[in-house]
Order: sequence, then structure tokens, then C-alpha cells
Amino acid sequence: MHSIGGGRIARLVFEPGVGGRIFEEHRDGRRFQWGEVLVWEPPHRVRFTWHPARDPSTAQEVGIEFLPEGSGTAAPDGGWMGGWGRGAARARRGYRVGWGYVLNVWAGRRTLGMSLLDGVAAGIDVVQKLRGGVDAEIARAGGEISR
Repeated sequence: MHSIGGGRIARLVFEPGVGGRIFEEHRDGRRFQWGEVLVWEPPHRVRFTWHPARDPSTAQEVGIEFLPEGSGTAAPDGGWMGGWGRGAARARRGYRVGWGYVLNVWAGRRTLGMSLLDGVAAGIDVVQKLRGGVDAEIARAGGEISR
């Protein structure tokens, strides 16, 4: 999974309720915000801003509606609401894959596609090291928030 801190992450937090923060917390206690909850209507829908490793002014809005389907839940595609400008289409494709991965983890499923993504993530780690490592990624991200 992509993050600002890589292996330094202690936990990811999605605070419930309007105004809740979405952030990663590193083992050293530093926190980096990824977004903020705008709409909180469990179990039907959620909408939040999304800007991991970017300035909040570049945030997209993501809206997800949860629909009953058989014995589970469906979350139809198409939740991206905000413009990111250049690179938005590429990011949307990447996030579509990433969200599928995360939702499968939460559902306790493991797929062949997830194993392939693990291999891609390992390649990304190599590139990150070539770009100066996690410390350089953290410096580029900015956005550290208080406890």
C-alpha cells in the first residue's frame, strides 16, 4: 500500500463523523493527513477529501455509496468527484486498483491480483530508495499534523 512513511507507519486512522481526519501515524508519533470526512451517513454513504502526500488545496473529493448485495455490500465505482488537474485520470486508475486491494483486506479475502500488487509495491519501494528514501518522501509530503 502506498503511504508517506512506508514501513514507519504504526497505524492508519479514519476518524468517523463529519470533520473526522484521515491520516497515517508513524511509530515516532508524527501524523500526516490524507483527507477529511465531509459526509458521514453510516451505513449508506461517506464522502471525504483525499490528498495524501499533497497540499490540501489539491484535494479531490471521494464519495462512496454502500448498497446491500446478497449477503454483502457493493460500493459502485465512480466516487471521484473533485478535479486534480493533470494526472487525474492516471491517479483515478491507480486508486481504483488500490481501493480494491484495501476493501479485500478488510473483507478478509486474498486474491491473485493482490499478490501481483505486492510485487509492484516492492518495485515502488526500490524507486523510492533511489529518490532519497522515506525521509525524502516525508519531506516532500509536508502536511504534518499535531496530535
